[in-house]
Amino acid sequence: MIKKTFLFLAIIILFFSCPQNVFAKDNVYIDWDLTNKLESALKSVIKDRDIKSVPDRELGSFLEEGGICQVHEDKLVDYEDSLYYKRLYRSTVIIAVNRDLVSEDISSWKDLSQLSYDVYMPANDPHIVTAIAYGLSDGDLDLSEAYSYIKSFIKDKRYQKYEIEESIKRFPAPIAIIFDNDAAALKSLGKNIEIVVPKEGTLYFDMGLVSKNNFNYDEDLMNESLKNADFRLSDGSFSNPIYEDLNYEYASWGGKFNKEIYYDDEVFISMNRIVYNTRLLGPASNNETIAFHLALICLSITWGAYSYHRVLHKKIRVYLLIISIACALWSSLKILRSVATVTLGSSIILWYLYYVPILTICMISLWIALSVDKSLEENKLRIFKLFSLALSLFFLILVLTNNSHKLVFTFPSPLTDKHRYNTLFYPIFVWEIVSLVLTLLILCIKAFYMPNRRTLLIPLSAGIFMLGFMFLYHIGWSVRISQDITFTSGIVVILIYELCMRTWLIPTNSEYRQIFSASTISMNILNNDRETLYAAAVKLEGADIERIEVPIVGGYAVRYEDRTLINELNSSIENVVMELEQKYEVLKQRYAIEQELLSLRSRNKIVSQVEKNIEPELIAIDEELNSIIEFESPHSIDKLAILAYRITVVKQRSNLLLIQMITQEIRAFDLIIACHACANIIEDYVSIDIFHSGEESVKYSYASQALLFFSDVLNIFLPNQFEVMANFKFYPDKLNLHLFIAPKGDQVFGDEFCKRIDFSKYDNLDINCDHDEDGYRFIAKAKRGEDYV
Repeated sequence: MIKKTFLFLAIIILFFSCPQNVFAKDNVYIDWDLTNKLESALKSVIKDRDIKSVPDRELGSFLEEGGICQVHEDKLVDYEDSLYYKRLYRSTVIIAVNRDLVSEDISSWKDLSQLSYDVYMPANDPHIVTAIAYGLSDGDLDLSEAYSYIKSFIKDKRYQKYEIEESIKRFPAPIAIIFDNDAAALKSLGKNIEIVVPKEGTLYFDMGLVSKNNFNYDEDLMNESLKNADFRLSDGSFSNPIYEDLNYEYASWGGKFNKEIYYDDEVFISMNRIVYNTRLLGPASNNETIAFHLALICLSITWGAYSYHRVLHKKIRVYLLIISIACALWSSLKILRSVATVTLGSSIILWYLYYVPILTICMISLWIALSVDKSLEENKLRIFKLFSLALSLFFLILVLTNNSHKLVFTFPSPLTDKHRYNTLFYPIFVWEIVSLVLTLLILCIKAFYMPNRRTLLIPLSAGIFMLGFMFLYHIGWSVRISQDITFTSGIVVILIYELCMRTWLIPTNSEYRQIFSASTISMNILNNDRETLYAAAVKLEGADIERIEVPIVGGYAVRYEDRTLINELNSSIENVVMELEQKYEVLKQRYAIEQELLSLRSRNKIVSQVEKNIEPELIAIDEELNSIIEFESPHSIDKLAILAYRITVVKQRSNLLLIQMITQEIRAFDLIIACHACANIIEDYVSIDIFHSGEESVKYSYASQALLFFSDVLNIFLPNQFEVMANFKFYPDKLNLHLFIAPKGDQVFGDEFCKRIDFSKYDNLDINCDHDEDGYRFIAKAKRGEDYV
C-alpha cells in the first residue's frame, strides 16, 4: 500500500512538472528588434504567421516546435544539413560615432585607442570580437590582438558593456561597436550617427531564416521590404542613402571563421577569462562543463566509497555516501543541460531537478551534525529527522510543480532562461541557509570540547565560505559565481566533510597509527607478508606471554597477553573446584537424608491431620452406635443405616484430605465421586441425581465444606423417602451447589427441616434456603478466604 501511494504521488508530481507548450507552432522568431524594423519588414511579406521578437538563445526549442527562426548563417554548422535556410540580409561590424558627443575624425580601429571617449560594445559577442581581431591582424585571425585591444579600454576605464535594446532606444554612448543595420536604424530614428567601416578591415555576416520544414514567401517582395527597412541584402545591394558613402571594400565574409566562433567557444572562453577576468574557478564552456563535472562525478563516487570504508559511525558513513551520490547527481544534471541542444521546457525541468540534490545535501548535512554531536535523545532525534525530511519533501514538491503555480520561479519570456524568484522561493532558500548554519553551529559546539579544536577552524571556514558563496549567487553578485555554483558547491561540500574526517571531528580509521602508538594493549597489525604496519608502544616479554593471531582483511591482527596472573588464577580455581566437588558430594548425601526425613514428617503430618479431623466425628458415631446396641428398638435398623451414612461421609472427607495433601488440589471429579459414594449408602431412602459443570480444581476447605453441607442436608431428611437433584458448578474463583429436595408419595415436608441445619458451622459457605409445597431449595456458594485443613 505504501509503495502504491509513493508511486501515485510521483506520477502526480511528474504530471505537474511537465511544462506546458510554451512555443506556438508556425511562428517566426527573430532577435530583439525594438525599432520594429525587421519585424515590420517580415510582417509585410509573411502574413500567415505571427512575428515574435525574442532573444536568440533557444534555437533548438524554436525549431522543434515547427517555428521559423532568425539566425546567423554561420551558426547553421551546429545543425543538420536538412534544415531549410533562406538568406535575408547582410550585417557588418562597424564603428558607430555619436556626432553630438564626438568631433574627432575616426576611420580605423586604432583611432579609438587614441581617444578618451567611452566605447560601448556587447559583452562576449563572438562576431564583433572576431571582426576586431580580423582588422587588427592584417587579415589573419589573431584573437590575442582583439583581447589586448578591448582590455586596453578596460584598463583606461573606457570600456562599457551595453544591452542592445538600451542602445537602440537611447544610444547614450559616444562610440559603439555594433552592426551597420543597427546603426542605420538609429539614423532613421533621427540620431546623429556616423557609420565608420574601419579601414584595417572588418567582417560581415549573413542573416536569414531557418526551419525544419520547407517554407516559402515572395523573395522579391521580401528584398524590397528589407531595403525599405534600412537593411543591406545578402548580395550586398541596398537602396538606402545611409549606406552610399560607406566603403564596404574593407569588409570580408566572416563565415570562414565558423570554427573559431562556434565550435571551440574560443571567443566566449577567452573573453571571459582574459578580458573580463571572470569564470576563473569553474567551467566556461560546454566542453569544459562536461569535463569538469565528469571529473566531479568520479571524485564524488570515489570519495563516497572511500569514506564509507573509513568512517566508524555506521549512520554517518551512510549519510556521507548519500551526499556523494547527491553531488554526482547534481553534476549529472548539469551535464545533461550541456551535452546537447535541449528544449527550454526540458532545460527548466533539469533546473528544477537541481533541488533534489540541493535539499538532500542540506538535510543530510544537518543529520550528520546531529549524529556527530549526540546531544539529542534518540527519540527526539528521530522526530527532528522526520520533520526535516517532511519539510524538504514539501519544498521539493513546490519546486517540481512550479509550472502549475509559478510561486517559486517565474520565467518572464518562454524563450529565455532568465528567471525571477517568487514568494515561495525564499522559504526554500532560508531552509537551505538554516540547515547549513545549524550544521556549522553544532560542529562548532562539538569542536569546542575537543582537544584539537583549533584545527577544526579549517573545515568550519570552508562551511562559512559555502554560505557566503550561496548568498552571493542568489543576489547575482558575479557572473563567475552563477556559472560555478554547481561545480564549486560540490567541491566545497566534499572538502568540508573530508576536512571534518581529517581533523577527527568525524571519527575515522585513519588515525590507527596514533591510536596504536598510545595504546596500553600490546597489539600489532601485520600485512599479508607479515610485515608490521602498526605497533603498540607497549611490548611484553616473558615465559608466560601468549601470542594470539587473528586473520583480518589485508593481513593479521596480533595480540600479546601476559598469562602469568591468569595461570595463577587458573591454578587456584582448579583447587577451589576440587574442594567444591568434595563438599558437593557431602551436601548431596545430606540433602538425600533430609528429603527422606521430610517425607516421613509429611506422612506423619497427613496421618495426624486425618486423625484430628475425623476423631470428633468418630467419637460421636461410636457413642450413637453404643446407644443403639444398648437400647434396641424397631427403628434401630434405620439408625444403623444413618450411622453407616455418617461413617461414609467421614471416610470421603478423609479421602479428600489425603488427595489435598498429596496433589495439593482436588479436582471437580473427585468431589463428585465423594458425593456419589455418600448417596449410595442411603439409596433405600432417596432417589438422587447429581450433575456438575466446569473442570476447575478446588482446595480442600471448599470441597470439604461443600461435601459436609451436602451430606448434612440429606441427613436431616432421613429416614424419610425423598428425591434429590444436586447441581455442582465449578468456576475459577468460586464453587456453587444447588440442591432441590422433594418428598416421595404423599409425604409433606414442613419448615421444621430448615430449622435443623446449623448454618454457623459452614463458615466458608454462603447459604440460602427456601421451601414451598414442592420441596426445599438450597443454594450454597463457596466464599474465598484462607484455605484451612
